[in-house]
Amino acid sequence: MMRKLIPTEVIEGLYYELANLSPRHPARRSLIENTAKAFNVSLATVRRAIKKYRHPYNIGRSDYNTPRKISKEQMLNYCELIAALKMRSTIKKVSNYLHQEQ
Repeated sequence: MMRKLIPTEVIEGLYYELANLSPRHPARRSLIENTAKAFNVSLATVRRAIKKYRHPYNIGRSDYNTPRKISKEQMLNYCELIAALKMRSTIKKVSNYLHQEQ
């Protein structure tokens, strides 16, 4: 079965027309119904197309998941230092708690 496409210009125009109406305005449904009839698609197809137009795909950073200010080795060293400090403070808290119970 061939997928029916609604032209982007139509979706864009419909999106801006709907943006001028309140969310529960009765004319919204008639605009979507008229578009669906014109292109012989379901209401859900038109709504999905509007939603897809409104939320384009995210474009990620080219340096995603890499530190920008310091080298990766320095960042790992820094993370190890923080983990060691956290472990040390956790051990102190546990040992203090155990000494208080005795």
